[in-house]
Amino acid sequence: MNFKYLASGISCLALLSVGCQESGAKGSASSAVTSLTTTKDSVSYAIGNDISRSLGNIKDEFNMEVLIKALKDNMAGKDLLLTPENSQALMQNFSKSMQEKQQKKTEEATKKNKEEGEKFLAENKAKEGIKTTESGLQYSVITEGKGPKPTLTDKVSVHYKGTLIEQNLIVLSKEANQLPFLLLESLKVGQKLYN
Repeated sequence: MNFKYLASGISCLALLSVGCQESGAKGSASSAVTSLTTTKDSVSYAIGNDISRSLGNIKDEFNMEVLIKALKDNMAGKDLLLTPENSQALMQNFSKSMQEKQQKKTEEATKKNKEEGEKFLAENKAKEGIKTTESGLQYSVITEGKGPKPTLTDKVSVHYKGTLIEQNLIVLSKEANQLPFLLLESLKVGQKLYN
């Protein structure tokens, strides 16, 4: 999580808070807003949208009531419950904590994907028609060619389909309208798909 974006989102919320204080004098509550009748209303709503996007990933990590109190206290020039130095230190620790959580999620997802991939390859290897190269690449020949075999300097058309384990298509050469290219280049393409 980028501290800069969090600070920017909170700054936007501060602007919104000023608007809320002004409209609060008229006794309107945010839940009562059903339409945007002025430019100020529209700008306020747009700022709210920006704030929700910038803070959306951490919505379960803060107390909205306390956040709004801090904004109102700040705008009213009241004594704050945290010094700027304390706030900065807290936010740096919070940002570090969020990064660690994200890293842990990424590591867990990577481990799960690896295990699922290994299981798939083990099961797929046993299927009829599946060939496995020395490097572990698995493939099947759908239609065996009957013509002369190309050399590395011949131009060939290679059609391939790449899917994820759950069969979601990630690449299909026929849809890309690829022109014939050197066999050596087609071998590089296959290597990229494997890696």
